[in-house]
Amino acid sequence: AVRTANVSMRSQVDEDPELNGMGSTCTALLRDGTQLHLAHVGDSRGYVYADGELTQVTHDHTFVQHLIDTNQITEEEAERHPQRSVILRVVGHLDEEEIDTDTFNAVPGHRWLLCSDGLPRVVSAQTIGETLAGTDSPAATAERLVQLALAAGGPDNITVVVADVVDADERPPDTPDVVGAAALPGNMPAVSADGPAARAQRLTQPEDPPAPGPERPSTPSRPRWITFVLGVVGVAAALGLFVLGFRWWMASQYYVSKDADTVAVYRGRPEELGPLSLHERTQSTKLPVGTLVQNAREQVESGIRADNEADAQRILDNLWSQSSLCGNENAPLPPALTPTPSPTARPTEPTSPTLPVPSPAPGAPTVANARITPTPGGGTTITATHGPAQSPAASGESVAQAPTAPDSDDVPTIPWPECP
Repeated sequence: AVRTANVSMRSQVDEDPELNGMGSTCTALLRDGTQLHLAHVGDSRGYVYADGELTQVTHDHTFVQHLIDTNQITEEEAERHPQRSVILRVVGHLDEEEIDTDTFNAVPGHRWLLCSDGLPRVVSAQTIGETLAGTDSPAATAERLVQLALAAGGPDNITVVVADVVDADERPPDTPDVVGAAALPGNMPAVSADGPAARAQRLTQPEDPPAPGPERPSTPSRPRWITFVLGVVGVAAALGLFVLGFRWWMASQYYVSKDADTVAVYRGRPEELGPLSLHERTQSTKLPVGTLVQNAREQVESGIRADNEADAQRILDNLWSQSSLCGNENAPLPPALTPTPSPTARPTEPTSPTLPVPSPAPGAPTVANARITPTPGGGTTITATHGPAQSPAASGESVAQAPTAPDSDDVPTIPWPECP
C-alpha cells in the first residue's frame, strides 16, 4: 500500500508541476494472523508498551536524527535544533528500499501506539508510558494523550491510535473510536470506489459476526483487528497539514547570496533536501561580488539571512556601500578598473581610467565621468560627478565596461543605485 501511494503521488506531480515538493509521512501496522507487520516513512512514530516499559519501534527519518546517529549532536540539542522539522524521507519521493518494514508477534497484553510527531514533541516518553499503563480503554487512553498534548501547547497536528492485543476469546468493539485530528470533521476529496482510500475505508467498517458453524478445535479463532488500519488514515491527515505548513514557512524565508559572480536575492533556504531545491532566485543585481570588502564578500558567499523581502533590500543597499564601485577604498577594484599606464602618456601624466557607469533607468539619477587617478606615492583618488553621462566619443576617454549579471526572462535585475 505504501509503495502504491508513492507511485501515485509521483504520477500526480508529473501531471501537475505545481505539486512538486509534495510528500507525506506514513506509519502503519497490519495484522496477519498472530503477526503484526509495520511500514514506516517519515517522522511519525510507533510504540509498544509491554511489561511496564515503553519502546519506540520506528526510527525518525529527520535531519536532526541523522545528526544524532552520526554523533554530531545530542538528543537534548536536537530538541532545540532550528531544523528539527526537516524530513529526509517522505512518501512521493521514495525508492523502494527506503521504506522501513518490520514484523512483530502479536502478544496478548501488549499495547500499541501510533501517533504523529505532535504528541512526542510536547509530551515526554515517561508521561506517555504512564498513560498507556492505565486500565482505561484504548479509546479513552488515546483521548487522554491528545488532551495532554493540547494542554502542553502542542503546535503541530496531534493524531493518536491506541490498540490492545487481547486473547482470541476477548472480542473488541465492533465500531472503532477515532480521536485527535482524524476525528475532526472536514470535506474529503472524492475517491474512486475501487481506489486505495476506498479499500482502506471498507476495512474499517464493522463486519457482521460469522454464522455459527461446527466447531473445529484444530483451527483456533482469530480476533478481528481493525484499529491498526486507522493509523494510515490518521497519519495521512497529519501529513497533509504538515506539507501545507512547510510550504508556507519556506515562502516567508529570504537570504542574500551570490549568483555566479554577482549578488542576488533568494527566497527559501540555502540547504538542499536530497534531490529537492529549497530556494529560488527572486532578484538579480549588477553588483560584482569581487568588488566587496573581504568581510562582506565572505558573508555573501556564505549567505546572509533576511527577515523578509524588505530586509533583503536593506542588505543590498548596505552591500553597495561596501563596494569599490561606490568609492570604498578598502574594497578591491574589478579587473576592468585596474589603472594601467598609457603607452603614449608622459611619466608625469598618468592615465585616468574611467569608473564603469551603468545606463540609468529613465528618470533615475546618473553618475558620469567617474575616474580613478593615481597620485604620487602609489595612492589612488576616485572622483565622481553627477550629471548627464557622456559617451566615450564625446569625452575623449575610454570607458570600462561593468560586469553584468546573467540575463533572465523571469527574474528582475536590480540596476545600480546612486552610491551613498
